[in-house]
Amino acid sequence: MFKRIIDFPLVVTLVLLCALLTLTHLIVLQLDERAASATRDRFSRFTTDASNKIETQLLRYIDILPGMRGLWDVTGFATKEEFHAYVESLNLKQRFPSLVTLNFCDYIQTSKTKQYEEYVRKEDSRPYFKVFPTKTSNDHRLVVRFIEPVNKIYLGRDIATNFSFDVIKTTIQKPEPYTSGEAIPQLDGHKGAGLGIRLAFYRGKDVVAAADRESRFIGSSGLFVDVPSLVHEAVPGQDWKFLSLTLRTLPNAGEAADPARRQLFSFAAPSAADESTIREERSFTVAGRQFVLDFAAPKSYFNDPIGSNIRVIGYLAGSVISFAACTILYLLLASRKRLASEVSRKTKSLASTQGQVSKLLEERLQAEQEITRQGEQERQRIGRELHDDLGQKLTGASLLLGSLSQMKAREGDPEHEVVIERVSAILDEGINAIRTLSRGLTPFDGSVRDLDAALRELCSEVGKLLPNGCHLSNAYDTELLTPEASLHLYRIVQESVSNALRHGQATRIDVSVEDQKGAVLLRVRDNGVGFSPDIDINAYKSTGLGLRSIRSRAQLLGMKLRIFRNGDGGTTLEIN
Repeated sequence: MFKRIIDFPLVVTLVLLCALLTLTHLIVLQLDERAASATRDRFSRFTTDASNKIETQLLRYIDILPGMRGLWDVTGFATKEEFHAYVESLNLKQRFPSLVTLNFCDYIQTSKTKQYEEYVRKEDSRPYFKVFPTKTSNDHRLVVRFIEPVNKIYLGRDIATNFSFDVIKTTIQKPEPYTSGEAIPQLDGHKGAGLGIRLAFYRGKDVVAAADRESRFIGSSGLFVDVPSLVHEAVPGQDWKFLSLTLRTLPNAGEAADPARRQLFSFAAPSAADESTIREERSFTVAGRQFVLDFAAPKSYFNDPIGSNIRVIGYLAGSVISFAACTILYLLLASRKRLASEVSRKTKSLASTQGQVSKLLEERLQAEQEITRQGEQERQRIGRELHDDLGQKLTGASLLLGSLSQMKAREGDPEHEVVIERVSAILDEGINAIRTLSRGLTPFDGSVRDLDAALRELCSEVGKLLPNGCHLSNAYDTELLTPEASLHLYRIVQESVSNALRHGQATRIDVSVEDQKGAVLLRVRDNGVGFSPDIDINAYKSTGLGLRSIRSRAQLLGMKLRIFRNGDGGTTLEIN
């Protein structure tokens, strides 16, 4: 039966090719799913990071309010000058660029509005001070007494008219910072101001019980935040080319939904609206209010180069391997068939005489033995190659897929994912070398990484090889560097560390990145054997590629290279 099959090498080869291509297709599907999962994970990490940054920025702004309440605790009641001095000490423009206004509101009886106006005009030297609106249905008012930056159109305003709920009652009953979560309209037509946050002030320094809050309430401090500016503080500018983002708040129990006023920020990038968009939602709670962030972005932005082309790479690699294996098999089977045909032809031509027949039979036997031996050797050699490399991998994959097939019959088998990962690991062996080379050639992988992260990874790996480790100190904001400058500096450190290990026999390496009057200073120091004392290091003409490469990269960066001997041995390299 076997001999009949191998007489048709083309048929056998086509059957094997179909089997190998089918196996390739199954493997590529698994790899594609893993690549898609990695893309989703990268986007999820990005959205979590952005949400955390926005929450942190908002908490920084809210921390202003307890500090202001401390001013009132110390002074009893702060004057206009004291309020101004406190706000000026905060350095708002530099530290809180998204803050529109910071104010303090007095709590007064509506029936005493006239007396209050006269008091403020005299006490604060504000002859134009007037409470507005003139009429209100409330027994009490929260009136803007102080405001920074000073804007006269806000002074005297009863802020209870801003809200769709009883802001006075809510302010009295909440001893911690709170926000309505609604976009607050401004008198000056400022469209960016969206979020108001307030903190109640009580008479006395001790903790105020809930029952005493109304009797001891004297007013409240508040701030208005420009939400678009706040969001842009937390999310880098280059991300807005692809990112769509909406920031909204949720109503607490008993509050009106009012979606129009609860949407604080919305931005839609054109590239985030196609059919390959991925979406994530994140939420956090600040000042008693839940904030919700809706993110959207195209999948292509979070795909790595290999993951985005995994199908092409997988099918191409599988097809090449399959066609190569089938070509070798076809050549072996066809060669055997041709050899067998040649032996048969010679045997028939020697049948004229008995002696010739005997001789030809003997030659034929010898030829067949030699052919069989050679064919067997060739089959063994190729069989070993296929078994040791491709055969073992494909056999392993076949067995694992067999296990997978059995597992599918048992729904919910926990070993299902383990088997799939093992099948994927077979192909991972083939690309491990590529990944290793890729980490060395491209230290920046397209995610949000900078020179600091790449150097920390390098020092971590080198530190494993040294008794006293490799240590990194970074006092410079490396995200300010261009990608080209970051890559050159990384290669300089990489080459310097390599020289210290290979030639300097160092046991400790220190890498530092310093801020020198706004410019970067890179220093690599080792405790190795160093250069010979009779050599002028900076004039030394190295025959190797390492030092020449460092000098060339320093010139490309327009920076100076200095190399000198350490007092206690070893070498220090500086780039600035």
